[in-house]
Parts: sequence; C-alpha cells; structure tokens
Amino acid sequence: MLRSLVGSEMCIRDSINAEYGGDQICEMEVHHPLTQSFMPPNCAAEYFVTSWDAAAIDRFRGADRKNFIELLEVMGQQSMEAQGLRQLLTSYTKMQIPDTRVYIAAQRIKQRVLLVGILKMGTKRLFVRVNHDTG
Repeated sequence: MLRSLVGSEMCIRDSINAEYGGDQICEMEVHHPLTQSFMPPNCAAEYFVTSWDAAAIDRFRGADRKNFIELLEVMGQQSMEAQGLRQLLTSYTKMQIPDTRVYIAAQRIKQRVLLVGILKMGTKRLFVRVNHDTG
C-alpha cells in the first residue's frame, strides 16, 4: 500500500473564497493557549505548518484537547464542503486510523493566528481487484 492524499483544503481555498465572496469561511482564529501549538511565538515566518497524528492530539488534556478536536472537525467540515463531498474525510475519528497524519497550516497576522488549511495523508486502498473467471 502506498501513502496517498485522502483530503485537502489548502488548494481549494481560492474556489471557496470565490463562491462565498471572502476568505473568512476558510480561516479560523486560534486562541491562547493553542496558538503556540500551531505557530511558535518566536517564529518569524508568515506561515507555519504543523504535523499531527492521533498520539500527538491525545497528548492534549482537558479544554485544550476539546478545542483542538473541535478545530479539526470544523476544518474537516469546511474541506468536505469545499470539495463537494458527501462524506467527511478529516475528523478526530478518522485520525484513529493507523498511519494517518494531518498537516495544519497557520498564518500569523499581527497578533492573531489563523488556521488556513489542512492536508490529511494516510495509507489507503484506492483500488479493489475482482477476479473474474473466464472459463
């Protein structure tokens, strides 16, 4: 099995912006203390990408864990809508599948940190072979 992209939001951002007339639908502001999880305070870059698997998410406790999962669920829902899908591809539940990882892009604008994109990767069987008897 090969690793494959199983959900993406980042490349779809422009199309959803055009449809809804602005970028606010794809961005979510992160509030302290989760801010440092997505954009280190000493990071000089405008954008920063973090990588998460189920174990990393499960290291959060209490309200931080609940808030992280909620952010992931909302971004997964936005990704599903942007791609015109009928099924949610990115969620905390889907992160429990072994070898699944989600990359989250954050952008700093002044003192605010916005989540602007997700990319989920994992091992996936993309094709099913059926044996047909010819004889």
